[in-house]
Amino acid sequence: MSLFIHLDDQFSISLKFVSTSRGFKHIAKLFKGNMKEVSLYSVNYLNRTWEAFEFQSVSIECLKYFEDLIKEAQFLKIIEGRV
Repeated sequence: MSLFIHLDDQFSISLKFVSTSRGFKHIAKLFKGNMKEVSLYSVNYLNRTWEAFEFQSVSIECLKYFEDLIKEAQFLKIIEGRV
């Protein structure tokens, strides 16, 4: 199973389920622009998971990183006097 979510006009997240020999893992990749990979998060699970929703752990980490990128871009605009 995999999902692809557009966050805005520049960023998107790819979420993927992968079977492993002892359980499974979720992989999330944050992409910018023309599919340039910005970050990668992976969580391995043995047997069961207690996430509130599928891909919760990896998607939250990607969204935190995305939020940091936005804050950094806004900060750079401020210090460069573009705001």
